[in-house]
Amino acid sequence: PVQAQFTAPASVAPLGGPSLPDGFYLEDAVDASFFLPVTVAFLPDGRMLVVQKSGIIRIVQDGDVLPEPFLDIRDEVLDHHDRGLLGIAVDPEFETTRRVFVSYTVDHQSTADDDRQDAFARVASFRESATTPSVVDPSSRRVLIGETFRTGIPSCYYSHTIGSLAVGTDGTLLVGAGDGAHYGFADGGGAYPQCFGPGRLDPSEDIGAFRSQRVQSLAGKILRVDAETGR
Repeated sequence: PVQAQFTAPASVAPLGGPSLPDGFYLEDAVDASFFLPVTVAFLPDGRMLVVQKSGIIRIVQDGDVLPEPFLDIRDEVLDHHDRGLLGIAVDPEFETTRRVFVSYTVDHQSTADDDRQDAFARVASFRESATTPSVVDPSSRRVLIGETFRTGIPSCYYSHTIGSLAVGTDGTLLVGAGDGAHYGFADGGGAYPQCFGPGRLDPSEDIGAFRSQRVQSLAGKILRVDAETGR
């Protein structure tokens, strides 16, 4: 990937540091660069998980970025526009389960096609390896939502896709999901027929932003999910 460069015109003054209330200060968490980091989470022992939109999660431990990624699922993440690996939540019982949850838009054909609009989002869990600390055990991968296109969360345009994850006080997983519709006009459906039909989403979902008002749709919701079964 190529990172865009921007040089401000001479007439534009550089932004200063943030104005903080008395008693607060600002410091760098880590002296390193990340490509499109979108969120962070912390493990109970203080290790920081930095989620990169492309599908990589890196660990910062004692101020240093570990050389091997904690998780690398770039081969199944559709990373373009507002899509990508966007959500993470750490199991409150991590010290026992070694489990984290992630949410992302799926590159279901593994072609990294930036123009694709027929896509879906997925929620999955992974466990840290019992023998190799700070690295996920690939065999631990478990899909909770979106094993297939048909069972995934609609993502039929470049934005309004999967969002944040959190674990409730009762242990259930809370999943934020957008409507999967166009953001440039009032999308009432019918604009992206390639998203629906055999092997894709059910045609009843072809109602654009109105998926948010349809109880049977996973889109446009805060979903409350059993973290063990995905139900």
